[in-house]
Amino acid sequence: DMDNKRTAFVDSLIVDSTYTAIPMYPPKGNTEPPNRKYIEVAGFKDNEGNEKTGRFLFDTGCSPVGFLLKQSFGEDIPMTNTWNAQSRLIQNMDSLQIGNILVNNITVGKTFNPTEIQKFKTALANGDGLIGMPFILRFNMILDYKHNILYLKPSKYFEVDQKDYLM
Repeated sequence: DMDNKRTAFVDSLIVDSTYTAIPMYPPKGNTEPPNRKYIEVAGFKDNEGNEKTGRFLFDTGCSPVGFLLKQSFGEDIPMTNTWNAQSRLIQNMDSLQIGNILVNNITVGKTFNPTEIQKFKTALANGDGLIGMPFILRFNMILDYKHNILYLKPSKYFEVDQKDYLM
């Protein structure tokens, strides 16, 4: 619950119609713990301009970007159109889509730090990147691991410019 800055663990769920259900997917293969869940996000482009959908893992420690992409996923981030933070190339995207929720003004990045690349290698073995706090804070969410569903509802921070989060 980002609105009230709290986390609750419950045995039964109370989900109302203001939440959107998003499927969560288990990792492929045996390289990751089975409790890791991925969600699909649309709106990325490759270097030819073709739209791509990727699978992403939540990482509350992934800052300062909304999405940290695998080197091989999505279009290249040009040095001239970025700002540099923690050895990452970062740029803004107009929008991405999760389920039927369109989210505007998203920061995405790719790391070029060899230590960080190695650290994320296992986490990204079956996915295309990580979802970080600047994106997560935009939602109140319920993780239903039993049924592999993520329920999302825009929080009071939904329209906050991610650069404001970083300051």
